[in-house]
Amino acid sequence: MKPTSCIRSIGDKEVLYVNESPTDGLAYMTYYTDKNRYADFSKIGYRLFSTPVFFASQTLNENSQMPIFSPGIFDNEEGDFSHFDEDIGRILDACPEAMIFPRLNLCLSKAWEDKKTDELCDTGTDSFPEKRRPCFSSDAWAREVKKLIGMFISHVEEMPYHEHIVGYQIAGGNTDEWFSYDMKGSVGKRAKEKFPTYREDVRGFYRFLSEMTASRILEFAREVKVLTGHRVVVGAFYGYSFECTGRESVHHDLMRLLNSDAIDFICSPVSYMDIRPVGQDHPYMLPIDSLKQHHKLYFSENDTRTHLSMPPNDLPHYNSPVWTGPEKEKTIEIIKMHFARAFVFGHAAWWFDMWGGWYADADYMQWMKKLKALMEKYKEVPVEENTSLAVYVDEKAYAGGAPSGFCYNFRRTFGTLGLPYAKYLAEDFDATCHKYKAFVLLEPEETQTSRGIKAFCQEKQLPLWVIKDENTKTEEIKTFARNAGCHIYTEKPAVVYANKKFIFMHTAEEGIYQVSVPENKRLFDVWNEKEVTESIFCRKGESFLWELEDKK
Repeated sequence: MKPTSCIRSIGDKEVLYVNESPTDGLAYMTYYTDKNRYADFSKIGYRLFSTPVFFASQTLNENSQMPIFSPGIFDNEEGDFSHFDEDIGRILDACPEAMIFPRLNLCLSKAWEDKKTDELCDTGTDSFPEKRRPCFSSDAWAREVKKLIGMFISHVEEMPYHEHIVGYQIAGGNTDEWFSYDMKGSVGKRAKEKFPTYREDVRGFYRFLSEMTASRILEFAREVKVLTGHRVVVGAFYGYSFECTGRESVHHDLMRLLNSDAIDFICSPVSYMDIRPVGQDHPYMLPIDSLKQHHKLYFSENDTRTHLSMPPNDLPHYNSPVWTGPEKEKTIEIIKMHFARAFVFGHAAWWFDMWGGWYADADYMQWMKKLKALMEKYKEVPVEENTSLAVYVDEKAYAGGAPSGFCYNFRRTFGTLGLPYAKYLAEDFDATCHKYKAFVLLEPEETQTSRGIKAFCQEKQLPLWVIKDENTKTEEIKTFARNAGCHIYTEKPAVVYANKKFIFMHTAEEGIYQVSVPENKRLFDVWNEKEVTESIFCRKGESFLWELEDKK
């Protein structure tokens, strides 16, 4: 039987359905499939898995020259699918009921690139300028990619395991995430041909480069949809408007994907801000509430470092603190936070055991089991938003450049305000502003859309805070929110996620926290299954999840 999958709304959340049944949206993946922990996760109830697929033996990261993790399928013209078949076998051996969505890295072989130098970027990255890779504006490159997608899916559809393949993630460019291979915007001969005024109209050229990237993602996604008879979901990394403000990132045409039925889910890692310490938020990279507004599922990539995370090789790039995790106790509190964001705001997530063995610990797996059970219990329960502050960003404003640290510093400040906030693209303002009491506009450069938002708020006398650079003080924005009538859950600094049924808090300092809850409600500690008071002594970096229950 050929599988089916789709995304459906349950309240303010999007849910992945497979064969007409809702899933809990929690998955597991590793790059090093020979070091997998599929059996560990299968034993505690996981059924969703992803696995990497590489069309050619190229590097994963052009800045670091990280080698890929399996032979390229299309290193020769006929294609060798044996390694992929083995990877699927590993998953099914551990979990015969597995539902799998492969991550297709759509790289082309070095032999093709050597023959097609006009289809490449002008240079490589700053670290490796001589290593030129394909330009996203190349039609010849896109045709070749689609040909290989066709060969791959034809193989999958003919295999006995095809009934377990429930979707595809379209990956490409640098680090699978659709960053350009040159990390300069994918500037090559074909881009200049398509935008001949690139010298005179620099802003327009960078807008075009983002539009070209988003258009290619949709082109490849449509190909997958057609080849699978529109039976299964397709998604991609893209739209890091709250993380990648540099115009060279080519991540600033997310609305194109949101307006298309070719894309069902959109992914990003958890922000790498400050290397993810305890005591502060690990925020979204993209405007998740715009995804909900357009009925796209957000899949968070929780590549959560643990005390077992180690560099995978001797390359300088991978021997830095970003690749290692804190001690076990702190790791568990971070795991709780990464889970709670998906649970409270209503989206999906996969635990990315990147180099293998990151979660190979009994305490971690005990928590993975508990979190999985929670997600399963509430998978068909609607999420009702309970946020009164909304932040909007116009992705077009990045074409002129943005101040260094623009979105990092704003999210540091907002992350411990003690109240949750919604995150949107500015184009969704008219359709969503009626739901909120106060508004924040990220405006590195004024645009027609941002002018409209400012004029509307002025006319209607709505509270609006405009951020043009990286300077935003916590107490100023908290006073702004309080004066606008936003509900602040705690006055002490803390990360807070909340909906109408649950409150999550991650503390930023040690001390007594007073939690403000609605009248006639009490706090029930979900982790420990007991009622608690609203005044709690906390250590820095503790994670709490409470259910709001009626007082007896």
